[in-house]
Amino acid sequence: MHDVDLQRMAQRADLIADLSYATLRRIDLGGGATAPRLRDVLDLALPMHKRVNIEIKADVPDLRALALATGKEVQACIAEARALLVVSSFDPEALRMLRQSAPDVSVAFLFGSEAQEARAPSLPGYGEHPGQRVVNAQTLARVRSRAAFVNVWTVNDPAEAARLSALGVDGLISDVPDMIRAAL
Repeated sequence: MHDVDLQRMAQRADLIADLSYATLRRIDLGGGATAPRLRDVLDLALPMHKRVNIEIKADVPDLRALALATGKEVQACIAEARALLVVSSFDPEALRMLRQSAPDVSVAFLFGSEAQEARAPSLPGYGEHPGQRVVNAQTLARVRSRAAFVNVWTVNDPAEAARLSALGVDGLISDVPDMIRAAL
């Protein structure tokens, strides 16, 4: 789940961290949809060779447990499937912890401001996911000097996608990937 609570998806104030999965699974998120487990998403996407970006949220009760469990789940995938995964977080410590249980999985540091960027971890082969508002030629050059790949979030405007593509970013994270792909 992306949000900390169910307000946007189900018009409920429940905090997701306070609910068991059994309870969460019974909640209608709209149109009969329910919350999938990470394994459900991986089982759907990976056989179709779809890339998956898994974000570890920092505002959880037990970040270490979440990072280690996520690492174990992705490490259980065959190597070819793991190549399609990247685990990202705004919390550099979450990425370090994930690497304890999944040393060969791609990780990416998320940031949306220069203050957040200053917390970028030093991890072998990691990437960075800057927010689109902070990306210009200078930012991209700085990020490229330390990161193996750069994917920008959340790009929903075709003109913005064209600008970022022209700058040479590696990928775009979007809520409307078909529209962005068609524009490019």
